[in-house]
Amino acid sequence: MTGHRRATRLMMLAAVFVAACGDRTAGSAASSAPSSPASPPPPYTAPTLPKAPPERSALPNGVYRSQLPVERARELGIDDPGNAGTWTLTVKDGTFKLECVAIETPGVECGTHDPKMPAVVEVGTLHGTGNTAWFVHDQVLLVKLSGCARHSQKLDGCGPEDDYHLDWKVVDNGVSFNNFVGIGDQAGFPELSNWTVQPWTRIA
Repeated sequence: MTGHRRATRLMMLAAVFVAACGDRTAGSAASSAPSSPASPPPPYTAPTLPKAPPERSALPNGVYRSQLPVERARELGIDDPGNAGTWTLTVKDGTFKLECVAIETPGVECGTHDPKMPAVVEVGTLHGTGNTAWFVHDQVLLVKLSGCARHSQKLDGCGPEDDYHLDWKVVDNGVSFNNFVGIGDQAGFPELSNWTVQPWTRIA
């Protein structure tokens, strides 16, 4: 009888062992089964930047000038000496040319423009409706006029390439600008700058 019980107990233990091995094998097989692939991330879509309207700006033709010494700029709340200089804006039939000559510190004023290069720092077309003017760069023409190097961070660089716009109004003896908004590589520039800190006097 004792032997029979022992045999029965051994058979029961063997059955439990076989069942446990079966469960472990099944679990291992389940864990090794390939999982369904994750959904691929959506393709990156670059943000759409605002574009200048096709209309030609109504900013009046003329030659406008703003003389801004470094100390005067600081008095008006501008710490960046790159805003200083004698700035000349020529507007003609929907085009613009911006020139700058240092007053005291060549290579530091005029946006760190290389003093050995021609005075022109920006050139392009003017677009907009109402009293908003979009300045759209023509970097190919700028290279021809100044010899600057595109995408260079050195003094001979052509500077930012994307558009910006300003609100303008005619004032006594000239024009004034405010509400600077930069697009793309012009974004983040401060509102207070050589453009907006004081009116531009019409000289021609």
